[in-house]
Amino acid sequence: MGYDAALRLFGGLLWYLEARNWAFEKMKASPHGSNVFDLRMHHSLFFVNLTSAVDHVADYLKDNKANPEAFIDRIRDGFGKSDDYNYVRELRNSVVHRGFDLSAAGTPIRLSCMSCALPRSRIGMEGHIHAASNTSASWRRSAGR
Repeated sequence: MGYDAALRLFGGLLWYLEARNWAFEKMKASPHGSNVFDLRMHHSLFFVNLTSAVDHVADYLKDNKANPEAFIDRIRDGFGKSDDYNYVRELRNSVVHRGFDLSAAGTPIRLSCMSCALPRSRIGMEGHIHAASNTSASWRRSAGR
């Protein structure tokens, strides 16, 4: 790995992970009744930067003729269940591309407002999370809350 390539890899990865951690800290510190814009922004930034960090490393590996699939498989292993990584990617895509609002189904935990991801049963036939199903009452009933 050349110096410039390594610097780009680590600089980009550091940025994505620092931004993800910043968003997570902001999410944890959001008191119940927080500004909805801030809640949506912090949750969006968390997922965008989490998946972007993975994509950044995979792109580097592909550009350097390494095996990005092996890297992605290791990432999937770290998410627990076999399909959790795909779920996180689809959740991120729903937030970014379809305006899905994770904060709409928020619940107070201690003094913070934390959002809850929809159960997999709410992902549509084509794999998309439907923004229309993001209503607190119906979501809480289906999630057993």
